[in-house]
Amino acid sequence: MRRVALHTCTLDHPSALNFYRAQGFVPVSRTIETFADPRALGLLPEDAAPQIPYLAKRR
Repeated sequence: MRRVALHTCTLDHPSALNFYRAQGFVPVSRTIETFADPRALGLLPEDAAPQIPYLAKRR
């Protein structure tokens, strides 16, 4: 049996997982990963990526 590792995430197209399953891929694990918002770290301006909610602390 041959295995191919395929990693997808919520940043992929909403239909990506269904597409991979239709091609015969079978999910074997699920992981939840979090990371700091670059806007909160000061790496990007607060108005960057307005389509992604940014819950900033009130100053």
